Amino acid sequence: EVLLKKCRKHLNRIAIIHNGERMSYGTLLHRAAQFASALGEKNIKSNDLVAIMLPREFDLLASMVGTLQQGCAYLLLSDSMPPARIKQVVLQSGAAAIVGDEKKRNLLSGLGIPFITTDDVDESYGIFAPVCGESKMRESDMLAYVVYTSGSTGEPKGVEITQRNLLNLAQEMESIYAQGAVLSVCNVGFDAF
Repeated sequence: EVLLKKCRKHLNRIAIIHNGERMSYGTLLHRAAQFASALGEKNIKSNDLVAIMLPREFDLLASMVGTLQQGCAYLLLSDSMPPARIKQVVLQSGAAAIVGDEKKRNLLSGLGIPFITTDDVDESYGIFAPVCGESKMRESDMLAYVVYTSGSTGEPKGVEITQRNLLNLAQEMESIYAQGAVLSVCNVGFDAF
């Protein structure tokens, strides 16, 4: 909820810079609402976990915000992981849906989990996105995301991070990032992404 309020307050400010292109907070909210609606159309409900496997681009962040907006938590997957490990993590996590591109649909087919591609979102909404309505994020103890350990000492394990944990981190980092710019160089599957 805090994120959405900040975004709404600064609709015209730049939220993301990627490869020299810029996305405003307003555009981010617009695209996030498309992803949230796409999840809703697949009957993904509050507290469900959504696996996201997208490249480090605008839609990665928009799908993360849209997932939270839908009241769900996300699990970021890196395509640098071996395919068998990706499938293992998705199944072990109990993900209710997967968001990815068409290539990932082929990789993860046969798991029996609804798959939403960025193309599906584009075809459903195009430039006509649902209005960013009320968020389903209500309780700070709701899950925000799950990160999997590297598995170097055995089986990979999921670590659950609540919205309260994420908000505490963001508030502590605010003085460091007071100017509002953050460089993200980590792999998307890493907790500090």
